[in-house]
Amino acid sequence: MKKQLVAFSLVVAAVCLVSAPSWAFTSKKIQAVNASASVGGVKDATFTLVLRNLSDTADAASIAFSGVTAGSTGWKVADNLIKLTWSVTDFAGGIQLYTDSENAAASPKYTGVAVNPGGLVCNQDTTQYLPVAWSIKADTKTIELADANRGLGASDPNSGAVTGYNNKYQWFWAIDKSSPSFTNATPFITVAKSAGIHFSQGDGEFGPDAVQPSYMYLEANFSVAGAGATYATNNLTLEAFIQ
Repeated sequence: MKKQLVAFSLVVAAVCLVSAPSWAFTSKKIQAVNASASVGGVKDATFTLVLRNLSDTADAASIAFSGVTAGSTGWKVADNLIKLTWSVTDFAGGIQLYTDSENAAASPKYTGVAVNPGGLVCNQDTTQYLPVAWSIKADTKTIELADANRGLGASDPNSGAVTGYNNKYQWFWAIDKSSPSFTNATPFITVAKSAGIHFSQGDGEFGPDAVQPSYMYLEANFSVAGAGATYATNNLTLEAFIQ
């Protein structure tokens, strides 16, 4: 029985190879029609935000990092998130995030020589800072839960893991306004635009957040933090824009 089945299969295969199917596609006529739409309304971009604790979802006054130890803590997610409700009706508009560490009103004001001091500046030595990165999600995540769908882990945006709950592609460097690489409205600093939230590092990787609000997470790299030092910024800035 096995030999008969094999032989039958070979015969069928041979027939398929040499016989053109009777249902082969044949185009008989092509005609294109035009279609267009004009969209009314007003170009606008706006948002509201609330800081929330990760631990109990209560409102918070600022972003904080706890459990940091000099010499052992590297990248760490903040204790709080930004609950962001936003609207962008200009296809070229959006919501962007940056720091402004060399602004005269910055406290502490960065006085070092780093090309991009986008992060937390040391109060005791304002030539030092800690890099910060951000990530935006359509729903809340459990920090350091090893689940790609429900968890979110700290990661270096350049050299971190490439898959999983802590993949690097979901994190974006905070760019400082003093940096030569800072340009308003560039994709890398844009948190959200009319196409949706910036879910991954690619310039075009924006996707809809069907049920707002969106949730922003922050992380900082404490690998060079000094024991007993404090690091802060008063100008981690979200800005709505149109073009």
